[in-house]
Amino acid sequence: MSQIFEVVLSNLSRHGIENCLEIANEIEVEMSSPISTRKRYSFEEVVEVVFKATTKHFPTYIEYTVFNGVKYTNVIPITMDALKTKSRKRELVEVRQIMMHILTAKLDAATLKSIGGIFGNRDHSTVIHARDTIDGLLDVGKDFKRSYDAIYNEVKWQLSYEN
Repeated sequence: MSQIFEVVLSNLSRHGIENCLEIANEIEVEMSSPISTRKRYSFEEVVEVVFKATTKHFPTYIEYTVFNGVKYTNVIPITMDALKTKSRKRELVEVRQIMMHILTAKLDAATLKSIGGIFGNRDHSTVIHARDTIDGLLDVGKDFKRSYDAIYNEVKWQLSYEN
């Protein structure tokens, strides 16, 4: 029996509510369900929450330009429009893949085709590749896992407690 279940059960029993076991079981099922099914969020709202949490940890990317033989460094904020481009800049690809992973593996927010669609009409196989790539990085990269977990925990918190 989970800790949440035990606390709910003891509180319900103490207050003399009939069928407390049934109520506690319903709460247990609700708490273990995917986040996106607990409250009714539109797909766009879920994407916005995931985007904000991800870009909080990976806010910018660097672009280099050369003008009159001088190399300039531009620090550019990551936007949803930038993630829709065909760019293969590491920073953009990483953010795009993290978002795809959270939307598919953690939230089960929509179909692979729909998720690919918000990132510049990418194919469902690109979303699968992103999910697999992030799974691999989570297995081997401690720092990456720490960043990913912080992003996912923020998303989870936002979707669980927003009104």
